[in-house]
Amino acid sequence: MLLRINVFVPYDKKGWIEVIKNIPTRKWNATEKYWSIPCVKQSFSYLEKHFGHQVVFNLSIPENIPDQFPIVPSGTKKSHKGKLDLSVEQKHALNQLENQLRLEGKEWNTIKSYRYHFKHFVAFYSKTTPAEINAEQIIKYLTIQLQEKFIADSTYNQILNALKAYYDRALKQSEKTVNLPRPPKRRKLPNVMSKEEVAYILQQIENPKHKAIVATMYACGLRVGEVVKLKLGDLNFDTKRLFVRSGKGDKDRYTILPEKIISLLKQYI
Repeated sequence: MLLRINVFVPYDKKGWIEVIKNIPTRKWNATEKYWSIPCVKQSFSYLEKHFGHQVVFNLSIPENIPDQFPIVPSGTKKSHKGKLDLSVEQKHALNQLENQLRLEGKEWNTIKSYRYHFKHFVAFYSKTTPAEINAEQIIKYLTIQLQEKFIADSTYNQILNALKAYYDRALKQSEKTVNLPRPPKRRKLPNVMSKEEVAYILQQIENPKHKAIVATMYACGLRVGEVVKLKLGDLNFDTKRLFVRSGKGDKDRYTILPEKIISLLKQYI
């Protein structure tokens, strides 16, 4: 199995990210916030060529590693627009999954995520009707995602949830996924910014609307999907409370509205 290198790119180096994206089989780990690239001699020389003395290797270059980037196989068919070219049966299966999720009252972001993972799953078995894919094929696909694509536990769970929604609940074929294990839950402490770092970020924002959004998110503990749905009536300056409608799990809640945010919001309004 080909070894991988974890590459951490500073957030302000947008041009660096474009360089990393040109490396074959590079993967973005959204949970840990790093890029994973193949551990080959060409990777080290490529990074040194583009970043020079600014790249820091906190590992010694292993011996007996491949020289060149891996050759990407021409596997899954794609249309000229870059979209997966699905058969009629695969599109029907995708609609079955979406209908099942809508009946269960899932939010659109969840449906969109499950559709994405299920679409790539059925495209992987392009010559097999989705309803006829067996348990062994499902295990094979998940194993490839874990061992070759190094997906995060959260991504694995999303794929598994999509498969269970289709086979367990839409098709009533639970025997295909009943024995699939889930990764153990890992508790990791978040990397929290200091007050000085947050203040510095806010100082760089000139657009008053954007500054109000970011400051409110930080001060009130809001998610992006929650802050963009705020209405004027959700702000109660007298009681210093903020009403969050349809938050995570489609639940409403109240949260504290700090004095400093009140003055900023009044200025923006």
